Amino acid sequence: MVDIDILWEVEEEKNIETMLKSVVEACLEEEGVSNDVVLSVVVTDNAHIRELNREHRDKDSATDVLSFPMYEPEEFEEIKNTNSTIDIGDIVISRERVEEQGQEYGHGFRREICYLTAHGMFHLMGYDHMNEEEKAVMRAKEESALKRISEE
Repeated sequence: MVDIDILWEVEEEKNIETMLKSVVEACLEEEGVSNDVVLSVVVTDNAHIRELNREHRDKDSATDVLSFPMYEPEEFEEIKNTNSTIDIGDIVISRERVEEQGQEYGHGFRREICYLTAHGMFHLMGYDHMNEEEKAVMRAKEESALKRISEE
């Protein structure tokens, strides 16, 4: 069971909650997590995500997605194989960046917000992309999870 709380600090995109829950479930399945999971997704604007990026990462710029995991990667590896409910953390997404990148990449709002949700989920589960090897692993997992929901 996934308990996902989606908070829209900006104009809400209708009929998207079920799709985002499917993305989260696909990411958990990709990672082999069978625990019940609780998380929040906040969709905000560039100004707020810039403030969070500056406060938490010392980067004074807007970004598309930020993740705030509740566990260090090693802790997550240990807990994911238990029967415990996992409060996995929070994902914050800039609606403005979703719109811009969806147009830029030619696949639209829904595909972009799904991708950013998957990206955020894999960060919550301990993945990163600080070098090319890590980036390749993370991208493969993201694409595999997104493929799972496109086949449903």
